[in-house]
Amino acid sequence: FGLPPPLYATLPVILGSDGRKKLSKRDGAKDLLEYKAEGYLPDAFINFLAFLGWNPGNNTEIFSREELVKVFDIERVQKSGAQMSAEKLDWINKEHLKLLPKEEVEKNILEWLPEPLRRSSGKFPEARLRGILGIIFERISKWSDVKDMALAGELDFFFKQPEYEREKLIFKNSTQEKISENLKIIIKALENIDENNFTTLNIKDTLMLIANMEGNRGEVLHPVRYALSGRDKSPDPFIIASILGKNETISRLQKAI
Repeated sequence: FGLPPPLYATLPVILGSDGRKKLSKRDGAKDLLEYKAEGYLPDAFINFLAFLGWNPGNNTEIFSREELVKVFDIERVQKSGAQMSAEKLDWINKEHLKLLPKEEVEKNILEWLPEPLRRSSGKFPEARLRGILGIIFERISKWSDVKDMALAGELDFFFKQPEYEREKLIFKNSTQEKISENLKIIIKALENIDENNFTTLNIKDTLMLIANMEGNRGEVLHPVRYALSGRDKSPDPFIIASILGKNETISRLQKAI
């Protein structure tokens, strides 16, 4: 065709997580479309691939495609193998998720929720739903994490009152009587917060005041967390309470007495 021949370059081999052998299915290698199905962003994946054997010469790690085109220099491609890291990919993807408009984030989270939870979300006030979506976003690295969290039951307590064994409300060597007494004090204190001011900060100030007076924070904060979520691991009880709202929070605490 009378065209100058293209220049070819060999990129470094991608190594498995052990940093020694070539990446293979045995090491967790996946088809590109699998990553797409898991909810990784295209720009994030390109960003990740670019850093397998190349670096810009500074500490910057997050680039859009356009930025990569501008800064890429083939002279900075290393000859030795590049180690695959799923953790690094998740981190890069999370950083790209943070760059998305809030509306796009909320839309995608709702789309990745299983159908029963998606239907339930339509019954909530907008402020409560936004709070739930915000908590979910803090805990994901890719869109499929939303579905995984839901299937593991980690989101159930936002949508319905949790079921749990009452013994799990008790903190360490405390007694059921002591926990019930503390919950009554907590309910009375929370009732004094105006519904329009039922914020994370006001709830935290109220609960921490009681906790410090009691001298054992665990006997105050643990039963509140468990009564609201029914889970050992969850967001802070102050955050959960502010999202659930005053009425729902008090209802769940009363059920725990």
